[in-house]
Amino acid sequence: MRRRDFLLSAAGLTALATHARGQQRAELRRIAIVHLSRTEAVTARGSQSWRTFFAELGERGYVEGRNLAVNRHQVDPSGFLDPGPDAAADVVGGAPEVIVAPSGGWARRIRIATTMIPVVALASDPVGDELVASLAHPRGNITGVTTDAGPTALSKQLELLLEAAPDCTHVACLGATYTNPGMRLLWRDAQSRSVSVQEFLVYRLFRAGSAPERYANAFSALLRDGAKAVLVLDNVEHLSEASTIAELALKHHLPLVSPYRPLTEVGGLMSYGPNWETLERRRAAYVARILDGARPEELPFEQPTEFEFVVNLASARKLDRELPAALLAFADELVQ
Repeated sequence: MRRRDFLLSAAGLTALATHARGQQRAELRRIAIVHLSRTEAVTARGSQSWRTFFAELGERGYVEGRNLAVNRHQVDPSGFLDPGPDAAADVVGGAPEVIVAPSGGWARRIRIATTMIPVVALASDPVGDELVASLAHPRGNITGVTTDAGPTALSKQLELLLEAAPDCTHVACLGATYTNPGMRLLWRDAQSRSVSVQEFLVYRLFRAGSAPERYANAFSALLRDGAKAVLVLDNVEHLSEASTIAELALKHHLPLVSPYRPLTEVGGLMSYGPNWETLERRRAAYVARILDGARPEELPFEQPTEFEFVVNLASARKLDRELPAALLAFADELVQ
């Protein structure tokens, strides 16, 4: 066969393959997304994180309103310790082909309701949350991406926080329900810097009231404890109340660092952690691969490989903090 004929044949096969994929994806597919707050459920289409998520699904052939139906379920994060027996059952009851879970805790609860429907979770600690025996071999019906940046991430966040607030001698660490496994290393590192740290578990210490009320109570407690700055620990439950956390930090004039870019975008002083756009794209890619026929146990939990340091300059001005030039030069992005 002549080279020209071969190339034309190859092009024809590629076109046929593309056409075949399009035909396969003409069928309406169904997924369910669990949101940890009403605000997130209502604004999901407009937030940058979810725009990235759905853009990646679109690139892989799945477009909401065309060949993808999305059922959104809003659950109350203030009740995630005991959200009631029907919360996960409602998600499963719609018979989605894939469930997108907002945290390890909710992925575990959904698994109680179904071991058949694949779950793609965003989790801080999949092994610690007992979702999987190992990241490389998920087994069962749960896979996803983890926000865990490794044991040294907390020390790096503390270092950046102290560069922004060198006068700070006491840092409050905002947790969710369980003591962060990196706290012991952080305690030692803080001690070497002549700084004290204290962990506040929002959903364990403050069990009454709505989620915003619990965070308000946590901030009152950490202020009474003498905190001069806040380090938000890697618990994805915090994301549902990102605006609440940022507003409380600014209200009480507390410099704040977190692992989450979305928290910085809504008013937190700065964040150092996984590249959020990459996380959302990987999470969407797993949803698409499962819709294409992959099984969850074939997809290892993905760990972050790209990290970013983001600083909110508007928040720095509100806090009356003049950040060092070296710190700003280190930033991947400055939010105006």
